Amino acid sequence: PKGVIDSNWHAWVTNTTTTTHTIDHFTSPDGINWTADPNNPVLSDSVSLEDPCVVYINGTYYMYAEDSTNGDGIQIYTSTDGLNWTFQTKLTDANKPQSPVVVIDNGTWYLFAEEYASAPYSVLLYNSTDGINWSYIGVVYDESLNNGWVPDSIIKDENGVWHLYVHNY
Repeated sequence: PKGVIDSNWHAWVTNTTTTTHTIDHFTSPDGINWTADPNNPVLSDSVSLEDPCVVYINGTYYMYAEDSTNGDGIQIYTSTDGLNWTFQTKLTDANKPQSPVVVIDNGTWYLFAEEYASAPYSVLLYNSTDGINWSYIGVVYDESLNNGWVPDSIIKDENGVWHLYVHNY
């Protein structure tokens, strides 16, 4: 199942107890009982990080985290162990993407993000061939409500149909 990497479940979560939000790591043998990593936080930066999404492929972890200090993009990091992270780049454009959800399908990476530039907020789509360099595709979900729409998860069912789950605030 997704989230299981080395016979353990892994979760990276926002730690909001610090002035600059950081990322903590937890593991679980069963998805029910969780243990905090003794090295938490496993990622801190000069900006507050929120809403991490981690993808593991070919021995590399990719973390996408919202820059909530500036509110203008997604910080991208890589790691070989899921604990020690190296900053790669920042995905930022006029849409001010936030709250990333990343999936890989047939070698193409897709990043869904909350558009944070102006209300009403939409869900944006980007694609990539390497998980680092992204191209803006467009708006995939737009609502005329004056609330923000945030992508939570996306799955592809057994019939090849994609399902995007969002919430608003």
